[in-house]
Amino acid sequence: MPLIATPHNDGNDILKDKLYSIITKFALVDVEDEVYFVDDLTAVFFDADGFLCLLLDIPIEIDFTKLNQSVQILTNEDVIVATVETPQVVFAKNIGGSQLIKIEISGKVARVFFKKDDYLTLLELEEIHCVTDIQLAAGIISNFNFRIKKTIEESL
Repeated sequence: MPLIATPHNDGNDILKDKLYSIITKFALVDVEDEVYFVDDLTAVFFDADGFLCLLLDIPIEIDFTKLNQSVQILTNEDVIVATVETPQVVFAKNIGGSQLIKIEISGKVARVFFKKDDYLTLLELEEIHCVTDIQLAAGIISNFNFRIKKTIEESL
């Protein structure tokens, strides 16, 4: 289940004007509103419904001792674009993983415009399979229709 982000006032302007090039980082914030970890986002893209999605990875190899309260979405100059309240949890070693955040900014469906590595995102992988499945289904239906038509013609 994705978390829903609420943009700050400055964040709204950034999201509308400069989104594609400067939203690149996230920060974990503890219950005392202090940032205790900053890292690059894994990917930024629009999902199948056209919502802006931010994929971030919280490292499982680090043993954090702070009680996490929120995630901040940051520009490359550390301006806070949005703050996402999260369940309060301590990301101890082996606890973390990928987190998907959706922001109510619409755009072109399934467009990935930032990735920190060359690997396919889950969305891109699903899109490849979706196209393949649709093509396969169309082929099966076409073949089925051809056989029905041929059977009808032979019985006449």
